[in-house]
Amino acid sequence: MLTQQEEREVHVLARAGYTITAIARHLGRDRSTIRAYLNGRRSTAARGHAPGALGPFVDRCRQRLADNPHLSAAALYADITALGYQRSYASFTRALRLLDLRPACPCTSPRHHPGHRDVPAPTRTPLGNLGEQKRRVPTAPLRPSTGSNTRNTPP
Repeated sequence: MLTQQEEREVHVLARAGYTITAIARHLGRDRSTIRAYLNGRRSTAARGHAPGALGPFVDRCRQRLADNPHLSAAALYADITALGYQRSYASFTRALRLLDLRPACPCTSPRHHPGHRDVPAPTRTPLGNLGEQKRRVPTAPLRPSTGSNTRNTPP
């Protein structure tokens, strides 16, 4: 499977006249994979998320969230489990996010509040050695060399 960037590169190189073999070598992929992407049998187009175990309850979740956009996930989970949903709370909230079931609420948007202003994100300052003190390592005084290739050994 190719990434979206690799798929774009495959098509650009093919339009530029490169052979399937050359493209495959360049990307480190099999020729049949490159051929499949060029022929349109495979694609990296955005894939939707399957509803999975939440599938039978999606309409109920949408209805409850449309009635009350501030409904907590815990309250909705309690409602859905009473109807027969058997997965964990973590799986439930993950499915809510992936399926984008929670509607956007304009009153919780940061721009809705009257005192809101766009403030740039704080920049990180490199700290370097702030707060750290350099440790001085005592060094032994150097002994004068005897002029030969012998080691300086203590007497």
